[in-house]
Amino acid sequence: MNPPRYSILIQWSPEDQCYVVTLPEWGNAHTHGATYAEAAEMAQEALELLMEDEETLPSPNFFVFPEEESHMEETNKAQTV
Repeated sequence: MNPPRYSILIQWSPEDQCYVVTLPEWGNAHTHGATYAEAAEMAQEALELLMEDEETLPSPNFFVFPEEESHMEETNKAQTV
């Protein structure tokens, strides 16, 4: 079984002078790193720790392009008819 794929948002913070990481599916948990690569590594470590500690994992959010979303809705409607 593949591990769940969770969202990781990495943004530069001029105030903190570092990259701040937000993990939206986890109640907007945060971490940070001095570089983008370090922030990504910290995010991965945070996710691993969160997944170890949780009995029930949150459902991952998935990105869908707007034009694909309408196509998916049409496909779902066709399948339910």
